[in-house]
Amino acid sequence: MNWREAIHFMLHADFAVKRLRFDDHIVDHGDASSDDAAEAFDQDFAVMIVQLGRMLDELIEACGGPEKI
Repeated sequence: MNWREAIHFMLHADFAVKRLRFDDHIVDHGDASSDDAAEAFDQDFAVMIVQLGRMLDELIEACGGPEKI
């Protein structure tokens, strides 16, 4: 599956999300002026977590809400 051209994944019958992959335009949002690799990683990770949360919220609703899953 593909969520908003940002996250690619496989959704199994038991609602397990596998093979999660972020598109390059999501991962490379770190501050280009940052020379610190750890800081750039932290920025990218924060963006990925926000996007993943949004995707999971929409996925749960598309599947009938938490009570159906």
